[in-house]
Amino acid sequence: MDAAAKKKKGQNELGVITKRPGNATHFPAPGCTCRVHYEARLENGDVFDSSRDRKRALIFKLGAGQLIPGLEDGIPKMSVGQICVFTVPPSLGYGQEGFMPVVPPAATLTYEVELLDFSAEDDAGHV
Repeated sequence: MDAAAKKKKGQNELGVITKRPGNATHFPAPGCTCRVHYEARLENGDVFDSSRDRKRALIFKLGAGQLIPGLEDGIPKMSVGQICVFTVPPSLGYGQEGFMPVVPPAATLTYEVELLDFSAEDDAGHV
């Protein structure tokens, strides 16, 4: 792979740093209802969204397209209690268009995510 191809590949990859390990035994799968706290920052460090500031965790169904692709990719690799910092390239975030006026075009974003807990449903929809 030449240098240009490596650079392009790296621009499309999710960066992950673990700030605090989780229990290393319980990982959410697609279809699970997850509860997380997060803080989202622009490249200049400005916070543009935070569940902690709202004092209300985000609850979502993993794999249902309710999150940007980078978080859909990263959260299943987290275990309960873990805190990760995800560096999300535009291709896994809001793309070349951004999400104006909050997220500028082609923005690389940083999300600090804490997986608080999750629950799985069986085939009948029971938790």
